[in-house]
Amino acid sequence: MPLLTTLLMAACVGVGQGPDAEAPAEAVPSILLEIRDIIMASPDWRGRMVARLEPIARDGGGAVWALDDRAVADLFNNFNRHGDVSSLVTAPHIRVGLGEPARMSNESAHKYVAHLTRTPNEPPNEGTQLAFEPEFGEIRQGVRVDLLPTRFEGSTLFARVVVEENRLRGFHTVQYSESPEAAPGADPNVAKASFLGRLRPDPAADKTTLGAVFQVPEVDSRRVDSDCMFPADGALLISLGPNHRRAEKSKPVYAERLILITVPHVAPSATTPEGADVPVQAPEAP
Repeated sequence: MPLLTTLLMAACVGVGQGPDAEAPAEAVPSILLEIRDIIMASPDWRGRMVARLEPIARDGGGAVWALDDRAVADLFNNFNRHGDVSSLVTAPHIRVGLGEPARMSNESAHKYVAHLTRTPNEPPNEGTQLAFEPEFGEIRQGVRVDLLPTRFEGSTLFARVVVEENRLRGFHTVQYSESPEAAPGADPNVAKASFLGRLRPDPAADKTTLGAVFQVPEVDSRRVDSDCMFPADGALLISLGPNHRRAEKSKPVYAERLILITVPHVAPSATTPEGADVPVQAPEAP
């Protein structure tokens, strides 16, 4: 596959303008991001790559490593050779101005009945008319990656990287019911002379039971939040930790979500010619 080429635009300054000409606004340098969402089917990749991973941060089951360009190539070679990857999604390239935030999400939405509103709002079992109105909630399952404003410190590119994963385990169903009072209107004198009460002395037998259900989601949420220095040649690799998936009528399946972020990195240089485009190359990947 050809090398992924990105451009970091240098600020353009007008040349040959007259003294009264208005100077153009300074161009904001842009950075091209490539983010891959990878699900590993085995922890064995760690053993094969441990010598190439440079630890940056660890928190709970999450971890962040820096990889040079050769380590990135080895990572993909291991994926292809050993079949550790159960899925790999490459997001479209994201171009942002230096200092602007960027987001990539690979999520699916799941709606559910989160609450029931009783109409009218009277004490339970005391109303004569009753209806339930469902209130819907939404669970977003998948991963979201936020790069909060990028910045240069000297010649090094930094950004706060926040990765959040939600995994929907399922819904628990809860039932609710109540028996509203019978509507008034019967003549009490007629009721006394009626044989109905003698045949059915239990007043609860005349009540109608109304019921409805709502749901409680079970969600496994994970988060990695780290201020990261991006390697000059390479990528950041973020793990959210192992998270077994349960398949029907089978043993739990190993799953580990990795986020690989490649950021073209070039230090701002005063020697760059005015108006020039500075090409930057990202590591080669399949």
